[in-house]
Amino acid sequence: SRLCDIEDEIAYSLGGRAAERLMLGDVSAGAGGPATSDLALATRHAVDIEATYGLGHEGPVWHAEPAALHLTTPAIRDRVRQRIIKAEKRAGEILRQHQQVLEVLARALVEKRSLRSSEIAQLLQRVTENTSTPSPENAPP
Repeated sequence: SRLCDIEDEIAYSLGGRAAERLMLGDVSAGAGGPATSDLALATRHAVDIEATYGLGHEGPVWHAEPAALHLTTPAIRDRVRQRIIKAEKRAGEILRQHQQVLEVLARALVEKRSLRSSEIAQLLQRVTENTSTPSPENAPP
């Protein structure tokens, strides 16, 4: 994976936290918790950038125990924290741009309590239509 792909995954993982902050003004503990949580996944990706993929501050190096390195190296811990903060802000900006769709999705979930993937895809189609990258020939000059 390329660095930008991994950073996309981190932002994706923090989408729920960013949505809570945008809609409720604060975040709950829901994104954190067990090793399978969104926050844990985002943290692992950020640690891997720094310690196993050779894309971090130390350059092309690999560490056998990236979690231990993260916990014991303040510089790496700070870089991981900054990556997570930046990714959550990015997720928040994307959600803010599409807040109306987010509100429609939230109302639908409150009313129905669950949605099929096809129903969610239909709602999210509006987002992809509004954010699709123009092809080079259609890009503005």
